[in-house]
Amino acid sequence: IVFIIGTLSLAGVPLFAGFASKEEVLGATLAGGFMGPFLMLLTAAFLTAFYMFRVVFVVFFGPAKAHDAHAAHGPATARAHGGDPGFSMGGPLWILALSALAIGGYFTLHHPDSEFTLPGWLTPVAITVALSGILMAWLTYERQTISADSLAAAFGPIRKAALAKFWIDDFFEGIYRTILLGLARFIGWTDRYIVDGVLNVISAWTLDGGD
Repeated sequence: IVFIIGTLSLAGVPLFAGFASKEEVLGATLAGGFMGPFLMLLTAAFLTAFYMFRVVFVVFFGPAKAHDAHAAHGPATARAHGGDPGFSMGGPLWILALSALAIGGYFTLHHPDSEFTLPGWLTPVAITVALSGILMAWLTYERQTISADSLAAAFGPIRKAALAKFWIDDFFEGIYRTILLGLARFIGWTDRYIVDGVLNVISAWTLDGGD
């Protein structure tokens, strides 16, 4: 329950804190005239609802859950699966989840005055985007009406980029190996053969002159 409450808030569903903050961010972006970032934020909101509820349906309602329920009637070894956490872990999660619910309900009933005027269509669009992501996750991972493999194939290039972490790690690794290590080698060579070399030559001349 506590995980689902948190997921509803992250997905930007009304009556939860995540919806209030998402609506304000969308409204501020739109009021600033940034239509491109606004559409990107809507897409991100849809994807957030989709992949968070993928976790919900796969973990709590998927085939593995049914298998656990069946195994609960089997041998003791089959019943050795994880249970609910104790208060030390569950208590803070409940506090966060109930806070998200309380804050969302408060701002729904007592919406503060904004520095900009929200268009009337923004709230229905934000709600539709969140519910559409949840519906698509339900159809894909619970009802299996939509094939997850077909989705992966349809978005092949984007999926490949996501699995590669958009090559951000490769970019930084390339900078480290080519630029930083190259600079370090150059500095090391300069220190070893130029700085130390000049000093060693001068000291050798000094010793020879002293002799």
